[in-house]
Amino acid sequence: MSGLNERDLTILGHYAQQGNRELYWNYLAQHPGNDGYGTLALGVVRNDNAPGRVANLHADMRARSDGREMSERDWERFGVDLITRDLAMRREHVREGHPELALNLPARDVQRAHDQSFTQAGINPNAWTPRQLLEGARRTHGEAEVERVWDHMLDNGALGLGRTANTLYDIGRNLPPGEATTYTGRLAAVRATAMSSESNLDPDRIQRSPMVYEYSARHRTWTESAQISGPDEGMGASRTVTDRALIAELNDARAVRLHRQEMRDDFHPADPNRGRPLMRSPAVLSDAGEPAREPGRGEARVQLARADYGDYGDRGGGNEPAPFDPRRADHPQHSLYCQCRDGVQRLDAAHGRSYDEGSERLTARLTQLASDNRFDRVDAVVLSRGTERLGAGENVFVVRGDPTDPASQRAHTNTREAMETKVEQSFQALAMNPPQPTQQQAALQQEQQAEQQRNPARSMA
Repeated sequence: MSGLNERDLTILGHYAQQGNRELYWNYLAQHPGNDGYGTLALGVVRNDNAPGRVANLHADMRARSDGREMSERDWERFGVDLITRDLAMRREHVREGHPELALNLPARDVQRAHDQSFTQAGINPNAWTPRQLLEGARRTHGEAEVERVWDHMLDNGALGLGRTANTLYDIGRNLPPGEATTYTGRLAAVRATAMSSESNLDPDRIQRSPMVYEYSARHRTWTESAQISGPDEGMGASRTVTDRALIAELNDARAVRLHRQEMRDDFHPADPNRGRPLMRSPAVLSDAGEPAREPGRGEARVQLARADYGDYGDRGGGNEPAPFDPRRADHPQHSLYCQCRDGVQRLDAAHGRSYDEGSERLTARLTQLASDNRFDRVDAVVLSRGTERLGAGENVFVVRGDPTDPASQRAHTNTREAMETKVEQSFQALAMNPPQPTQQQAALQQEQQAEQQRNPARSMA
């Protein structure tokens, strides 16, 4: 049976006492039989992948809404407090004769450690991104459901696609529709902002979007330059920083990073990972680079909601569509799906066909197509006319507006390919690319971007 023993606790205790967060989580991430939590935490410590950036920005936003302006050093202290509490719970399980739980903490223990650390810091515990969903699972289905949801969150395989798809399903299963929409919208807005942030590994380059500050060891000065997006994407002209308060903040953040950098090689003598590369943060689809090594977890099969997507007819009884299936009435794209289905049914009727599995695959693909092109409705589904290059009906269009009006909004795809695309595949793609934020969510994103300008990348794990 895999698990932690007293030797493991001694090594982890050394890292916790030294405040060495990276080697603490690295030890757990490389321990045989681990559940992936340590690997996920490394991305938070380094702020070098999408999940880590989202977690850090979400926590920082919540802290500021609670009146807490956390510096990079403050978040470092928070992270050290967190591993201290994490270790205490692992020690408790070893004392009680449960080494397997000491290695892979139950979700309630992970949440308790975060709750205590956030409360100690004067921050609402909901600053931890999974908390609202875990609490919803606890209310609706009990602790077993919490563990199932947590297991999905720890899936570092398949570039994060399995985790994303399963989390969407878990949100729909465990949160009321209104709360689910608010929760996913908030995380989507945070994610959009966080994607422009950089890792906190480089002590001589600190980002406060849209500004980047770079340190010259030769001149002992900081220069600032603005990040430019759009056609002229890159960095604007640089200038020397003269604001004394800002220089002091940057110097302090640099000192934190230098210290963390120095500790990266400070292995405990008994750590079997000495001389080995540190575990990389798990890569997800939106990150560049190679996937991380993943101990104890195979490639996850990406599945959305575990529904029978081959069933194209009305459902009943135990075969209800899964929560993030747009055939559900409470799905945000349900009306778009219904409009596409109506259009396909009219096409079938016009050609003397009945609605069948191919029709449902076409409907699913057109729903995805309309969503990808930011249609708020579909007024018609039409086939292409024959031309010198293309045969009649070779392409199928979704149209917003009057199909006879050249100014109407249109999007098209190959008809045969659409009818051969699995419904599950289209709905997975739909879930991976949700609708653009509402005006309220867009305003929240703008507010987050503005607030991020005053705060460098920080990590709290």
